[in-house]
Amino acid sequence: MHATPRIAPLPRLHSIPKRSRPDPSGSVQLTVSVMLTHDGYDPVRYGASMLRGSCLCGGVRYEINGPLSGVLNCHCSMCRKAHGAAFRTRASVKASDFRLVQGEDLITYFESSPGNHRGFCRVCGSPLLSRFDFDPTVYGLPLGALDDDPGKKPKLHVFVAYKAPWYDITDELPQFEELPTKAH
Repeated sequence: MHATPRIAPLPRLHSIPKRSRPDPSGSVQLTVSVMLTHDGYDPVRYGASMLRGSCLCGGVRYEINGPLSGVLNCHCSMCRKAHGAAFRTRASVKASDFRLVQGEDLITYFESSPGNHRGFCRVCGSPLLSRFDFDPTVYGLPLGALDDDPGKKPKLHVFVAYKAPWYDITDELPQFEELPTKAH
């Protein structure tokens, strides 16, 4: 059984412009925007590395306070259908690093294959995470729901034997017919 995540309000970010002042030397100054939370906390200034994500309607919000790993593009038919796209870009995250901030009651799980439970927002349909019976300590995370740049890019394409026939893979990433061994 999974522990129930603690629900807390997500701080809202506000863009506060700093106005340029004329410089007596005639040099040009740039206008800078600073992102602050509602309480004035600047996550960039204080070195916060937390990632935030949400669904399309904003009803579900989450935070990740840990590294993402295994970023890849999956072309299996289940990922294509679940995401309505040519492929799903996903990563792995430790369940202990994932925290629902809002909308736990809006997440519905569908068991797409034995032991693989895909969670999505029941209001807008956004795919949010996958839970695995074989390893409840790790979640699959579709990167499309992230609000922040994860700082990582996909390293490979998997299940290309099942890719959409109307899509051509044009990048130089390694391609695997199925899921490769852990060595990759």
